[in-house]
Amino acid sequence: MNNDALNTLLEQVVQGFCRLKNIGEVGNGSEGFADPL
Repeated sequence: MNNDALNTLLEQVVQGFCRLKNIGEVGNGSEGFADPL
């Protein structure tokens, strides 16, 4: 796997986590999601 593919995959994963985190915060707060940073 080359770096471009890995970076693209990483960006998609981060964006997915951001969407899940936003949904969780809208639903019942962010307690159910660990902050990756």
